[in-house]
Amino acid sequence: MKHVTALAAVSVVAASMVHAETSTKPLIVVELFTSQGCYSCPPADKILTKLAAQDDVLALSLHVDYWDYLGWKDKFAIKKFGERQSSYNAQIMKRSRRVTPQMIFNGVAEVAGGSGGSVAKIEKNVKSMRNWKEGATLDMVRSGQNLTMTLSAKSPDMGTAEINLVQYTPSEIVRIDRGENAGKTIEYTNIVTSFDTVAKWDTSKKAKVSVNLTGAGQYAVIVQGKRFGPVMVARRVPALSN
Repeated sequence: MKHVTALAAVSVVAASMVHAETSTKPLIVVELFTSQGCYSCPPADKILTKLAAQDDVLALSLHVDYWDYLGWKDKFAIKKFGERQSSYNAQIMKRSRRVTPQMIFNGVAEVAGGSGGSVAKIEKNVKSMRNWKEGATLDMVRSGQNLTMTLSAKSPDMGTAEINLVQYTPSEIVRIDRGENAGKTIEYTNIVTSFDTVAKWDTSKKAKVSVNLTGAGQYAVIVQGKRFGPVMVARRVPALSN
């Protein structure tokens, strides 16, 4: 894993390649831990789809695998997403017990469930997070499959942060044939296919990081305090302009 402590050299990209710059609009990061095999998850999946339509929300579906034993294997599930959920619970709730569905807001708040009283709690958290103050600036320039990120902390005492590159599929409809949701056809939104820490950043110094983008789908960058701390800043990776 690459550690970034100062401005790093960035390779020169051919001038003929198409360039796109990121928006500077703040984003609320909502992570939904869900499963195709969980009977109580479809209402939360629908809520996430609605949240994803809001310009200031980066709504992500992270599918967990620990309900696969109920009779349906979730094809989107990745084992480390369940581990990520456990780490959040230990950090936010001071417990490791996992429940689905569960939404995490900017790495600091959570709501379990997607119906009943949970709906109002989700709305309250999204509204509250609109007052969230970003802890860093993040500028991105995409040139072909190369992404260059420039970061600067807004405070000198923010410690080490993790720069995460997230790849996701915007939408997919799945018919579920077995398990608790047998017979249902469910739409999933912003399905995360990879969530990787590409660099660790000493926030007392400015940093410049360059990564290569591979595979289909869309991308986002989430800069987060170490050990599943608060989200400092997040941005969608710009699509290439024609």
